[in-house]
Amino acid sequence: MEKMTKNPSSYTYLIDISYIGTDFNGFQSQSDGNGIQDHLEKAISILLRKKVKVKGASRTDRGVHAFSQKAIFVLDEVLDTFRFLRSVNAILTKGICIKSVIEVEANFDPIKRAQAKVYRYSIWFGHCYNPFISPFVWEIPRTADKEVFETELKLFEGTHDFTSFCNTDSSAKTRTRTILKTHVECYENSCDLWILGEGFLKQMIRIIAGTLVERSLDKKEIPTIAELLMLKDRVLSGQTAPGKALSLVEIFYNDPPEFFSYIEEKKKKAFFYR
Repeated sequence: MEKMTKNPSSYTYLIDISYIGTDFNGFQSQSDGNGIQDHLEKAISILLRKKVKVKGASRTDRGVHAFSQKAIFVLDEVLDTFRFLRSVNAILTKGICIKSVIEVEANFDPIKRAQAKVYRYSIWFGHCYNPFISPFVWEIPRTADKEVFETELKLFEGTHDFTSFCNTDSSAKTRTRTILKTHVECYENSCDLWILGEGFLKQMIRIIAGTLVERSLDKKEIPTIAELLMLKDRVLSGQTAPGKALSLVEIFYNDPPEFFSYIEEKKKKAFFYR
């Protein structure tokens, strides 16, 4: 990532943010002031004693979490990044943390510059009695067929029209998106669905997860994944899975790493333990 060319009137800063989305109404600013963006702008504005606007890289839904969300803000002065990081986290609402801040070029766009994003959706079979995990998984019946996840998630790889897996009120100009890689990591009581893509539609991953769960339970007649991609009809796919089990893991501004090695590294982190 290039450093910005100095402009005496403008300095752009990229922040790396983690948050537990449970108590917030998604990332984007909300009329009630309870979007992640609202809390970021409030804390930064209080600290710098001026109104600051934040632009996020991904509009995560209500209740969705992020290990590494990215956003920018622009100032008319040079920022002491070390002091900023320590001070802003003391002001921020519980559940949100800025992990790093760096200066980038003035025209840096966190949305357009993103090369890929990786998400993880976590499913638990039966009731989860682990209080460290239960707030972050979707509990489904034990009768679900794990093989459906393992064989059908990969069918989403490639470039497709994802109309059947997009919220009907989406304002996206096109429903065509590219999924680069998928992976299903199954444990004794759970499955993690990993999806690496160039971009995603509104509630796309949650609808994919909901569709796979319904197919795994065989409770409702749902067309095959290939048919759903061809038919382009949201009514025919499954439910929208709960947001609490979805996490934005990382946004890449360079070519993404080899996917399976990347997941293995993430599994070494304590929070990813199952």
